[in-house]
Amino acid sequence: GTSSEEDEDKDSVLKHNAAIALNGIPGVNSEEVDIALDEVGPPFGLQTAMKHINEYRQISIIKNGFKIRKPFLGVEHKGSVVEGPFREQESTKLLHWLVKYGDGDKETMTYDDLMRWRADRREFIATCRGRPLQMLELFCGSAVVTQEFKNLKWKTESID
Repeated sequence: GTSSEEDEDKDSVLKHNAAIALNGIPGVNSEEVDIALDEVGPPFGLQTAMKHINEYRQISIIKNGFKIRKPFLGVEHKGSVVEGPFREQESTKLLHWLVKYGDGDKETMTYDDLMRWRADRREFIATCRGRPLQMLELFCGSAVVTQEFKNLKWKTESID
């Protein structure tokens, strides 16, 4: 065999082994793996392939028209994605989308920003101040606080 045939065989084995490893990750499907590995190419790095898979997932979720609501100076503003995804700079690895608000203002947001401000998130009203509450984080050395919230029938989650 020629050197190029040997390289193709070697690449084929590397790709096959990478596909086995990626398909073994819970929640990852073979279609995503095939697309990512084709794009990544030899030597089929698993971390690079997972970055591509995560990017494909973001792109499949965020489409033009994706709705957000975001407070600014105590007033909630509604907007939607009008453009994207794109990279603001060639050096950045994060995807961005352009959001346009009802008042005409525009802002670029990352996937994480869009998930944080998505319009379909639940809204909680804080009784002590009468303003929306998105999330409450507490840091404590014992479970006393969590237990008190459970007694109030609040949904709690402890992460160690």
